[in-house]
Amino acid sequence: MHFFDHLELIDTRKDINKEYELEDIVFLTMAALLSGATGWKAIEIFGRAQIDWLKRYRPFSSGIPTRHSIGRIIRGIEPQSFVNSFIQWVNQVRSVQGSQQLAFDGKVLTGSGKRTDKHALQLMTVLLVEEGLVVYQKETSCKTNEIPIMQAMLEAMEIKGNIITADAMHCQTKTAALIRAKGGDYILQIKGNQSKLQQNRIGRAQPRLNPMLDKPKL
Repeated sequence: MHFFDHLELIDTRKDINKEYELEDIVFLTMAALLSGATGWKAIEIFGRAQIDWLKRYRPFSSGIPTRHSIGRIIRGIEPQSFVNSFIQWVNQVRSVQGSQQLAFDGKVLTGSGKRTDKHALQLMTVLLVEEGLVVYQKETSCKTNEIPIMQAMLEAMEIKGNIITADAMHCQTKTAALIRAKGGDYILQIKGNQSKLQQNRIGRAQPRLNPMLDKPKL
């Protein structure tokens, strides 16, 4: 199934109001933004200039809407529904490729918050390691909020048969249990925040006696 097929499921408009297809407008907006457009007017200008190219991928049977209509249609999309449709599409693509590594990591967006009164933007990101593809991102309010954010992302994703990796912050019993319940495997770092587990970790190296240097004294 193509990504735009998933968008049909989140279009809540009545048929009588559908002069423009949601899939057309989303494709137009994404293409324009990737080409440097920074507002609704710029998106409209891009669409009218590139209509022949756009029609190679979508019908655009009603042409390019005005910037006001573009903004109204895009603002009418419920954000989480859009994210979910993208995740469903990514899961379909991934399911064909077998077991893969999904790396979860939280980072502060470079340059955000500087010289402003706003906090820096922090994102929890899921990277499909083999493909070098970011498949999911979610904003976090602070560093310690990464734990429930990762768990919510795991709930939304298909992880069966895949390997989940994350740093020591996510070495949590609830996170590990969630991964196993959904059929995934995990590699989680252990540091001082789990001191007891660190001391008793499975496979901990044990000191060995050198038979030449450590002979028992008679």
